[in-house]
Amino acid sequence: MIIRPLEPLEWLELQQTLIDEFAEPLPDIETTRILGVEEDGKIVGFVQVEEIAIHIRHIYLNKTHRGNGTAEALVEHVRTLFRAAGKRAHLVAATPFAERLAEHAGMKRLKGALYEGDGS
Repeated sequence: MIIRPLEPLEWLELQQTLIDEFAEPLPDIETTRILGVEEDGKIVGFVQVEEIAIHIRHIYLNKTHRGNGTAEALVEHVRTLFRAAGKRAHLVAATPFAERLAEHAGMKRLKGALYEGDGS
């Protein structure tokens, strides 16, 4: 498993997933990073991070790749970025999967689906 920043052209592969899972188009290249989880040469999950306020926009992982530590590794990678930047992370848990992951990552629910964590 490799976690790496995706190039904007690679984002096109995610376009249908963004529409199907989140009803949203591709994000703005200027203010967003997408970190992909790659396994056997395929992107099996990703996290979309808006850099303006270090806001985790979406987190997704193929159901076949859940439960084996891949999602936790992805969150830990993002948390490392937050700690390095000295900022707090925010996640709107729009799915039950994202909610469980936020709680597992030690993020605290602020209100409704909004979670916050400092990378510790």
